[in-house]
Amino acid sequence: MEAAKPGLSMIFDPVTGTVLFDSRRLNLTQVVTRRVLTQTGTLIVHGRRASGPPVVALYDLATGNQRWVSESLFQQSGPKRGGLGGLMQGLVRMASEVTTLEVLQAGPEIIVVNTLTNLRGSMRTPAPRAGRPPCQRRAPAIRETRAALPSIDKPDRIYVGFDDRLMAYKLADGQPLWPKPAEIQGWVHDIVQHPAGIIILPESPRRTRRPAMCAS
Repeated sequence: MEAAKPGLSMIFDPVTGTVLFDSRRLNLTQVVTRRVLTQTGTLIVHGRRASGPPVVALYDLATGNQRWVSESLFQQSGPKRGGLGGLMQGLVRMASEVTTLEVLQAGPEIIVVNTLTNLRGSMRTPAPRAGRPPCQRRAPAIRETRAALPSIDKPDRIYVGFDDRLMAYKLADGQPLWPKPAEIQGWVHDIVQHPAGIIILPESPRRTRRPAMCAS
């Protein structure tokens, strides 16, 4: 169960009273993301503090133990710009810090986190030695990431839909697996995975568009 009020959030076991998460432990003034990852029995939390960068942490739901914590998720991955470009970079980063994270469990040990600025993986879920993510790599910068989808039969990859394109990336290092993305007419909404390839389902609120087929 969760008990919350402005500036405080607690998650606890209603039977034993064990506190699994207390926002005061991270000095959070605002909890933005609370996401349970059922495959690994963990809870990922993202929030803001009165000062300093936002914090993302992973907790064990059975014990409340913190598996890792990171302050680098929202760091700018590309070159810092000046003038109007730099102002826009700052505004996008500020917006991403207060936007709920999209989190994908990509197998038993890897999660992929999508912010407004970047797609970050592979953040491994086992407990690290010093309380930090033992593996955190940056996937290539992607504009308007609309969907991050796991592969059903190929555990080495993840499919990412952005704008009107779909691309496959390696989970190990974020490198692209296809020479170029598959393009469709419309925004990528979802995919259907089939032994013969992938069917891309576009968003089309006003008129029906035909799904596109590409190799997996």
